[in-house]
Amino acid sequence: SLDEPHSGMVAATVSNKVLFSGGGSSKVYIYDALLNNWSQTVLSQSRDVSSTATLGSKVLFFTGYPNNSRIDIYDASANTWSSADFDKSLYSFPIVAANRVYIGGGQVHTIGSSADVHFTSNVWKLEF
Repeated sequence: SLDEPHSGMVAATVSNKVLFSGGGSSKVYIYDALLNNWSQTVLSQSRDVSSTATLGSKVLFFTGYPNNSRIDIYDASANTWSSADFDKSLYSFPIVAANRVYIGGGQVHTIGSSADVHFTSNVWKLEF
């Protein structure tokens, strides 16, 4: 189970695992439903108001607050973690279609600037 209270968490499933993250923390709580056990790891950066998407055997943890442009990627088939940079700190929700991740609209924060915040009508297509 979670070892401390969190708010604003996100969750994703892949294979027989459920992954929870966010809530202002870098922790990822992983529940293996087949084995009925919990494990824990950390993202490359702490996150709040983030989002997730599952693409095949990969779970992607997107940007979020504070100004953060990193996407952390868990590959369940290899049980490995990697990361990729996105050029925006974006508060929006991704959707998966045709083996691609689409992120549309949302609130954009310019990295390194707390003053430059705006809403966008853009849609980004990401391939992993």
